[in-house]
Amino acid sequence: MGDSIRNLRFAIRSLAHAPSFTLGVIIVLASGIGLAVAVFTIAHAVLRQPLPVTDQDRLVVLWGGTGESVRQLPLEAEHFARYRRQARMLSSVAGVLSATGWPHAVRDGSRPLTLSLAHVTGNFFDVLGSTPAAGRFLRPEDDVPGAGPVAIISTPLLNRAFGGRTDVIGRRLVVPARGLTYTIVGVAPAGLDYPIGADMWVPRVGTQVTEVVPLGRLASGVSAAQAASELRTSFQHESSEQVRQLQATARPLADYIVGDVRPALWMLSGVAALLLAIACINVASLLVIRASRRIRDTAIRRALGAARSLMQSYLHAQIRRDTSRYLTRYIDELGAAPTGVRVKPLKSLWGSLDSRDRITLDLALALAPLEALKYVVVHELCHLRFRDHSPRFWGLVGSLYPEWRDQREWLKTRGHALKAELARLIEPWSEAE
Repeated sequence: MGDSIRNLRFAIRSLAHAPSFTLGVIIVLASGIGLAVAVFTIAHAVLRQPLPVTDQDRLVVLWGGTGESVRQLPLEAEHFARYRRQARMLSSVAGVLSATGWPHAVRDGSRPLTLSLAHVTGNFFDVLGSTPAAGRFLRPEDDVPGAGPVAIISTPLLNRAFGGRTDVIGRRLVVPARGLTYTIVGVAPAGLDYPIGADMWVPRVGTQVTEVVPLGRLASGVSAAQAASELRTSFQHESSEQVRQLQATARPLADYIVGDVRPALWMLSGVAALLLAIACINVASLLVIRASRRIRDTAIRRALGAARSLMQSYLHAQIRRDTSRYLTRYIDELGAAPTGVRVKPLKSLWGSLDSRDRITLDLALALAPLEALKYVVVHELCHLRFRDHSPRFWGLVGSLYPEWRDQREWLKTRGHALKAELARLIEPWSEAE
């Protein structure tokens, strides 16, 4: 845990020293992550979020159609009644007058509303196997002549029009077009969107519509194809020649609600994942380039055939240039100065201070991050005041450079590779290489 915290602090400080680079990384990552999160959230809500029903894979919407037309044809009311009684592939059958809600003008007291009404059979919610968010659902006895008009409202409507208050139960809504006043008896759970876009579910009793779209729950061990085949058989027993020619389709309710957007959402999710991967690769490339910027110059020089002495001269010049800046800064703070500075390859040490107060620095520091070089310079300068590694010595180091522990750890873990890289660069190489 301690190493992780130190590495995190070191990374934060390194990024703070390069604000333009940091801003670019943040923008690239934020764009990729933001897009991916937005797309995946939508895709999960549409494709993966389960409906608030029991065994949603067993619920199917059925309709008729011809081979030449994509139109979904409902059943005549009389045909639906017979099919409902005779169906064996379905354990229960409900019906809706339309697969989408119908817009109606509604009054809540003196307040006008425009709501999408869904006319359904009284057992609609029983077939779904859903649980009300508040109150109760429609019952078969609500869908008979003479029954009092009752309604179920959706959770989005509850939040949008009634502020989410559950005391809406018992409230009366007037539908002038039907001349009826419906009493709200329940609230449907969030996520229930069938018929599509419905704000309010009411019994179909008393309507003038003569067509019904069946909604069924598959019997145990029965497939949607078998249910469609049974509906096709029922078409063949009808008196109308046109109806006898119809084909039948049974589609899972979840797929019916999602519709044709499923392939598009999967493709969009894949594109978002690809863009996020590209963003991460770009950031990784920027980090690699930034981390290797000091080794890059030496690699270029070697690729161009630089002589060993020229390579060493370049590294000497680079480390002396960087060291002079730190000496100018810290000598004033420390109140002491070395008699000289030497730079040469060291076998194991990174720096030393001899008896004549002369600092020696390892040439490999020319390949290290500037923060690591700063630590070694501060370390040797503090030896001008304290020759040992006593608590007073480390306290002085910490007062001049608080992040010294991170750099010491960096040199411990990566120093061997750094020294090996220096040896590879400055040792003679053959023409074959």
